[in-house]
Parts: sequence; structure tokens; C-alpha cells
Amino acid sequence: TWYGKTLKNFDSDKDGMCQWAPGGNFAIKTERFKEIGGFDENYLGNAILEDGDFGFNIMSHGGSVFYSSKPIMEHLRAPTGGTRKESASKGMFYRAHNTVYFLRKHKMRLRIFPALGYLLAVAIKDLIQRKHGIFAIFWINTGFIKGLFTKTK
Repeated sequence: TWYGKTLKNFDSDKDGMCQWAPGGNFAIKTERFKEIGGFDENYLGNAILEDGDFGFNIMSHGGSVFYSSKPIMEHLRAPTGGTRKESASKGMFYRAHNTVYFLRKHKMRLRIFPALGYLLAVAIKDLIQRKHGIFAIFWINTGFIKGLFTKTK
């Protein structure tokens, strides 16, 4: 969204063009992948928005992204491990960094501060619901600042 929220659980029976495809289930020719430069390794930790960035890069190189409802994928989400091995609060660092980095890279600078406001609101809501500790606010600010200064590819 314009303020940095990543929409989840997208499901549609309509095929069509879109801006990006979730990284868990997409196909691309190897030559095209290399031509575009692959994935940007500046996305940290949970790599949130890395797949969105890749879709934007495809379009900036004259390609297109097509959504098909035909493939079926079941995401077997593990309750622990993977990119969540650190604290849930520290995960907000990656979310903030990657959001700011994505917005800067794709010339959406006016959306950076609304995104910070949104992420802080999420941290406060999660604090109230006991999903995150108070340190989530610290990690958001730290990730936000790092994202402002990470050199874009």
C-alpha cells in the first residue's frame, strides 16, 4: 500500500498482469533472471519485499509479471525457525529496513514517513496484544535509519 503495509493472503481466481509475484511460487527463464541481476541482496533478514522488488525490476527491464490462478501451492509455515530465529521484536528491524530500502529504491520517497508511522502503529498494537516487546519500537527506528542509508543497487 502507499503507506508500507504488505498485503497478505492474496487469493484470486482471475488471471492477469500484476506488479509482482510472491517469491514462494513463480517461474522465470534463467537467462532473464541473470539479465535482470537476480535478487537484490540488500534486503535483510526475512527479505520482506525482495520479491516485490524483483517484480519491479522485471518491469523496469521491459518485462511483465503475469498472475495465474491455476498453480496450487500450500505454504507449510513452520511455527519457529527460519528467518524467525531471532526475537519477534528484532524482526521489526528487517521489516522497517526493507520497507524503507524498497521505497527509496523505487523512487517512492514521499511514502517513507507514512510507512514509519504505520510500522510504529503495528508495534504498539502488537505490544498491547503481547506479540512484541517494547524493543520492537527500538528495532523499527534502527531498521528505518539503516534503510535510509543503505546504498541502493
